[in-house]
Amino acid sequence: MNSDPGPAGSTPCLIRPLHPNDAGSLYNLLGQPSLPNCGHFEPAAEFPALQEFANQPRDDQHRLVAVSDGRAVGLSILGRPPNPRLAHLGQVSFLVIPDRQGQEIGTNLLNALIDIAEKWLNLKRLEADVPANVTAVQHIFRQAGFAAEAIRKESLFGDGQFQDEGSLTRLSGFDARDDAKHRPTPEPPETSDRKVSEMLIQPLGDQDTDWLYEILRAFENCRSILQLPSQEIWLTHKRIQERSAAMWRLVAVAGERVVGVITKKPYSQRCRAHTAGLGMRARTDYWGPGIGSRLMERAMELADRWLNLTRVELILHTDNPAGIQLSEKFGFALEGTKPFHTYGGGGWADSYFMARVAD
Repeated sequence: MNSDPGPAGSTPCLIRPLHPNDAGSLYNLLGQPSLPNCGHFEPAAEFPALQEFANQPRDDQHRLVAVSDGRAVGLSILGRPPNPRLAHLGQVSFLVIPDRQGQEIGTNLLNALIDIAEKWLNLKRLEADVPANVTAVQHIFRQAGFAAEAIRKESLFGDGQFQDEGSLTRLSGFDARDDAKHRPTPEPPETSDRKVSEMLIQPLGDQDTDWLYEILRAFENCRSILQLPSQEIWLTHKRIQERSAAMWRLVAVAGERVVGVITKKPYSQRCRAHTAGLGMRARTDYWGPGIGSRLMERAMELADRWLNLTRVELILHTDNPAGIQLSEKFGFALEGTKPFHTYGGGGWADSYFMARVAD
């Protein structure tokens, strides 16, 4: 793609797409003990895993390497979320072998990804997560136009301790703040009093598919939970049947129907095994009577007493005061803001990072 001349005395680098023959170089690159802790790259990766990674490209990833003297000395990845509501968004990361750091290889890898993202894919929001103590890498991102959005407390575990993580973002192609396109969440409909104390909180079951489908495709819910009102029921069936072994889902049942659901999903990376993401939604005709508190109470009990989770995190639209108040009630704190995070209902929405970190 392009060449990195490097400083005087160094061997120039070629920036090009990843090739299956690069598996051996990746094995040497990722096996370096001095590499910074990062959720995107697992330390001590075995060769068969890296060979599989190099041989199996994905439609939602663009992977570039910096090659010098026939070996890959740097790797960068641009990932795209599968959700169509996030089609404007990409996640970027890069890694450079220690003996070639400080030679602008990381800068060139990052700039090559930005060119792909903005000139070919029309991505308007690029995100990067970097350990807060790795200032050199953060500096490279800032030079490329990334700005800090949040500090995520104890988001990573590495080198024998919990570490904070900085979330950075580069925005492009947005107008300055267009309030006409930034629409608030619709007001919830009027509801009658419900006997919340009599509701059952239990694990999600196969018989709950139809009720869950009604909740997920309701217009008032769709905007805030990254769903689409046009989704078909087979997708709900798939989500119930293809659950992760580490995922926990609880439902609130009134009579014989499901009126609310909460999901706790731990991260797959080992350095984030102490962390889980949280999501919750309810039938719109049951908004407001305390279902959220019942579900959140059980979810936090599960996190603290059974799963030993140190950190539970969630993302909420900034115009969702009820959700923010409920989260704060259970110890969640604001860590940062994502401008232009999602599009839906005819407008853009900003989101808050929030997390609950155990003592």
